[in-house]
Amino acid sequence: MLLLPFVNTPTNILKFGLQRTPFGALSELAPRLTGRAAERRAAIAQMSPIQRAEFTGRMATSAAGGTALLYFAYLNRDKITGSGPRQPDELKALEATGWKPNSFNLGTLDEPVYVSYQRLDPWATMIGIAADIASFGAMNPDLEEGSMEAVGSLLFAIAEGITDKSFLRGLNNVINMVQQPDVYFGKGVRDVVSGLTVPQSLAQFKDFGETESLIRESRTVVDAILRKVPIAQEKIPPKRTFLGEAIYKQNPLGVLGVFNPVYVSSKKNDSVDKAILDLVHGFGMPSTNYLNHKDTDMRNFYNEEGRQAYDRFLELSSETTIGGKTLREALKGLVNSRQFKALTKSVNEAGGESSLLSKDPRISLINRVLNQYRIQAKNLVIGEFPELLETLNRVTEQQNELNRRTFEELNNPIPTL
Repeated sequence: MLLLPFVNTPTNILKFGLQRTPFGALSELAPRLTGRAAERRAAIAQMSPIQRAEFTGRMATSAAGGTALLYFAYLNRDKITGSGPRQPDELKALEATGWKPNSFNLGTLDEPVYVSYQRLDPWATMIGIAADIASFGAMNPDLEEGSMEAVGSLLFAIAEGITDKSFLRGLNNVINMVQQPDVYFGKGVRDVVSGLTVPQSLAQFKDFGETESLIRESRTVVDAILRKVPIAQEKIPPKRTFLGEAIYKQNPLGVLGVFNPVYVSSKKNDSVDKAILDLVHGFGMPSTNYLNHKDTDMRNFYNEEGRQAYDRFLELSSETTIGGKTLREALKGLVNSRQFKALTKSVNEAGGESSLLSKDPRISLINRVLNQYRIQAKNLVIGEFPELLETLNRVTEQQNELNRRTFEELNNPIPTL
């Protein structure tokens, strides 16, 4: 019941959508290819005139309509998005630019306005499959076109897009937990517990009347519960991108937003966002550990104002300046430089990222800038968190003592027993 509280409704919705895609036509061709054509013709002959008309219309829609939808999605890849890349880091990097999966872009490339179609089933299933097929090459530039790995990844993306529905969220969470337990297991447990603890009606009204609200982190089960409760959610750090920028969700209808099934997101893209969209690379979040030691996990330290050290570190990485420029401004200067543009031209002329023998050099340039600002942010954050500084000093002293003893043992001509 926790995985699929309703069975018939989601089954019928998915069945309606899939039967009107090319997969619906394939399901009718399968009996003919396996020697069961006579059996299938007999079944059609027993249909009533209304059933036969419905069957004919469904096949026409799946063949002609599905093909037309796929062609339209391919020609308008910048206007219709699919599920996006498979790797979580790559998907997060894309979303950091304002890009949204399973959405229509009603704006321009420079000023996109994403309107989600994910809740518009059964039509969402048909549109999502077409969008996934049309945008697969752009979302997975490192895969060789036509290879078995590319075909397998495409089928996986389509299957994941089909199961990633609100009415199949429980089942999808379990599948993700089995496939990538290190990434999704904790999240799945937090979602189940918080869903049983906080009524959805209360969670929907926590941002009542707001046109824009922060998306909150949920590191623990308690965090997952508090983020759904009005006022209490303020204690939970916001989600941030790998650039350290807070992530917001929009609610253009204000008070009426709680009744709106369609998500809307708009963000003015600059040259940095366009470069990241072009690369489709998973720029990961910085380590939560200040040093390579579990005791220096910045998520466990808070200052007198109640700010978490890791959240403050991310914020500082986006706000601090080097040479008078913030991180985004420095990246903007990089992607607009002659060197970066020349590398982009060289990669495109070589046939794209999948044709390169080594990692895209543009990724290394961006990572170099990211590391500079993260080091600066680390130096600043310890000044605001005395307990973190004390822990760093203690861990450093312990490591120095261990190094000293190791050196003495290695240089002792008579080993001690």
